Amino acid sequence: MIPPELHQALQRLHNGTDTPADLEVVRTAMQARLITLAPATRTVTVGGNTEGTVIVTGDGNTVQVLHGAAAEKLRQIEIDDLTARYLRAVADDWQYLTITTRGEDRRLPLAGVFFMLQARPRPQPEPTAPPSPDIEPTEQRLADAGQSKTAELPPPPPPVPLETVLQTDEHLTILGEPGAGKSTALQFIGLCYARAAAGQAVEQLTIKRPAIPILLRLQVSASTIVQVTLRTALVAEIQSRLQCQADSADRLFEAWRQSNGLIILLDGLDEVPAERRQPVREQIEKTARSGIGRVILTSRPAGFLTLGGLQEYTLKPFADAGQEALPYLKGWLQALKPEWQAQVEEKAQSLIEQMQASAALRRLLNNPLLLRLSAQHYAATGAIARNRADLYRQWVEEAWQRARQRGASEQDKQPYLAALQTLAWHMHTGGDSSAPALQTALRSAGLAADDHAAADLLHRLREQTGLLARLSEAHTDRYLFLFSHMTLREYLVAMRLHNAWQQDARRTWRFLKLRLHLPAWREPLALLAGLLDEADARRLLTWIMHARSPEERRLRRDLLLVAELALESGYVQAMKGMLVPRLLRVLRGWWVWLSVRAEAAWALGQIGDVTAVPGLLAALRDADWGVRKAAAEALGQIGDAAAVPGLLAALRDAKWWVSEAAAEALGRIGAPAVP
Repeated sequence: MIPPELHQALQRLHNGTDTPADLEVVRTAMQARLITLAPATRTVTVGGNTEGTVIVTGDGNTVQVLHGAAAEKLRQIEIDDLTARYLRAVADDWQYLTITTRGEDRRLPLAGVFFMLQARPRPQPEPTAPPSPDIEPTEQRLADAGQSKTAELPPPPPPVPLETVLQTDEHLTILGEPGAGKSTALQFIGLCYARAAAGQAVEQLTIKRPAIPILLRLQVSASTIVQVTLRTALVAEIQSRLQCQADSADRLFEAWRQSNGLIILLDGLDEVPAERRQPVREQIEKTARSGIGRVILTSRPAGFLTLGGLQEYTLKPFADAGQEALPYLKGWLQALKPEWQAQVEEKAQSLIEQMQASAALRRLLNNPLLLRLSAQHYAATGAIARNRADLYRQWVEEAWQRARQRGASEQDKQPYLAALQTLAWHMHTGGDSSAPALQTALRSAGLAADDHAAADLLHRLREQTGLLARLSEAHTDRYLFLFSHMTLREYLVAMRLHNAWQQDARRTWRFLKLRLHLPAWREPLALLAGLLDEADARRLLTWIMHARSPEERRLRRDLLLVAELALESGYVQAMKGMLVPRLLRVLRGWWVWLSVRAEAAWALGQIGDVTAVPGLLAALRDADWGVRKAAAEALGQIGDAAAVPGLLAALRDAKWWVSEAAAEALGRIGAPAVP
């Protein structure tokens, strides 16, 4: 039974004598689900038509049959109600970003972590031009991927904020490498449009003309798009959000198209299975031409073909740590650790400075995904990822999850990892990075039976994981392949070394001993130490300490390398009993080069063992001011109050570099340093 006042309001609506108060009663009843509108097909059973007749039902029974203007009023009430419900539903969903950190799913506020990216317009390719590269062809980005400059590169178009790009009425394709922030940007655009359409204030994005956003994950919707149409997939998304009848969702779609306007957000063309990608492309082009709404599409550059009618922009990697990486990290750190709000600027700045101090981590500052992983580690531990192998392991795992979304099976995981390690080893040991050479490497490793299988595997690694990028070699028709970041290649080389160590540690050591002090092998060696368990890591570091490299008595390269590797791998506690006495002997050794003695002081400070304090205090009186300065800095790092008298005396040092270092050290020690 429906309330009497509702029955009377419906009757007056039927008679054409309704008032605004009656319409509000009906609206409230529809929102409370006391009454609903029957499917359009049911109107035929009462002698009406789907356009001019509305049946009102309650408890499954017909309450009222309305025609003409009364039916139109009720339909408008339904549209307004469904629109408000839809906008609430998508805004509630899109306002959060779900990430996995240390095995736990966390929902973080999207507005807090989103950073307005910049994009470069991508010129339409000439018909005879080679395919566009998978990564931005700038000198810095190629260097980060380990590609030396082979030809003079034309200056890239100036970047523009993504917000500026969105101010146009153009259909857009937003391209970006894995982890560049494409999907997050699309979700943020949808959230802002949903809030604007609902009449809410939107601060981070200027929206001149509100529209109703519909977001499709193309991998999920591809089947419907291919078998029916893109429009059908959009209506199905509305129906899924509202749990309403299909004809109600269809009427809603048409109402939005004719009044509010639509913004159609299509995420991940590259994730659509290869056999469906072309018909999906055709449907997107058809939709853009039809005028039913504005289309914004995202995709990786790898394998992307231009769509007619869509202007292309490529998300620019971060270039300025202060202007881009810093605010991005601030947002993530504040979301991950709300209690850091008062000091988040300081925390983010400290993280960036520590990353810039590491040659390997410095390369990660341009990629939002890798910065986010760094922020997660920093928020969880309060420290930079000393054992970087853990960070890169997460990176590869996220790449594997993307590969699964792009059609890889669970059985592909180990062959893919083996193939990536094989290619990384081939490139790192000086092998040619052309497609034929890499295919030969895959065949030689037993990972492909013939040329066709090797070419297919190389294609799938590039398309599905996003860890391999393809470039066209200048002035030739050859393609070159490289890893998306040099650091990734070094990690995969370390994985190969780790596997070899497990099989034959001594043979692996003999290989490494010849390469201990070659710059190209420094990072794989550090990552290997982090991958080994404590017993094996201690074994490796002990062997390095006794490697007796040339000029070791004066240069102490083996000892200092062990100190660095122990610190970076997280095994410094296991090694400090061997390291500290040896470093102290170097610190006071007249036969050792002065720069080496200063490096020994730095290492003692990083290790942080208080047993080194007396030796460092003695070094404050060294004849060389560089050693005195390094000793003062190390004492500040250790932070032991016993160093205060010696540091106070060092404030009067004749060299201001030393006195300044002593003052900073006293500041680090804090209250015990105050007389």
